[in-house]
Amino acid sequence: MSATQELLAAVQARAMGTPYVVEPTPQGFDVRLALEDPQWFGSFRERHLVQASIHHVRTNQATLTCSIDDELRNLTWQAGSDGRERPVLGAAVSVARGNIRSRSVRRTYSLGRAGMTQTSEATFDSSAGRDLVVDVAKALGWKLQRSLNERIGLYVGVTTIVLLILAGIVVGILALAGALP
Repeated sequence: MSATQELLAAVQARAMGTPYVVEPTPQGFDVRLALEDPQWFGSFRERHLVQASIHHVRTNQATLTCSIDDELRNLTWQAGSDGRERPVLGAAVSVARGNIRSRSVRRTYSLGRAGMTQTSEATFDSSAGRDLVVDVAKALGWKLQRSLNERIGLYVGVTTIVLLILAGIVVGILALAGALP
């Protein structure tokens, strides 16, 4: 069994009993919500889940490193042929990728004789699937690397800060030299 297969099997074992499913890919594996699983479908429907994360894990067996690229997608609920609503991954105009931390709480209230009362509460944490992989990978001795999308975002952010500092220095020098009105 290869190191990637061992990691995949360990993550699958850890995901048992959770709403996550682990599927192999040519680069490693994906961890996503099991939207089609009847065991979890009722809970997703009741909570009217509006977002779902897919965690793309890329592995490098030679160095025992892996990177996780999160993909946050919107869910839409559409009626099926039997009239029941089913979740469908939305084809959004933009899909968020990288290391995404999204948490939300949805509360439903009703107004009655006793006043306003909370009838339901649903929470969503996009990093729960990522945490499954991180915990298992560290336990098996894998090192985590930033994904390509994370590295690009980091480089763009650092470059922007450096350029803003340089622009501030140039404006300061011009102001001190009296070149600015």
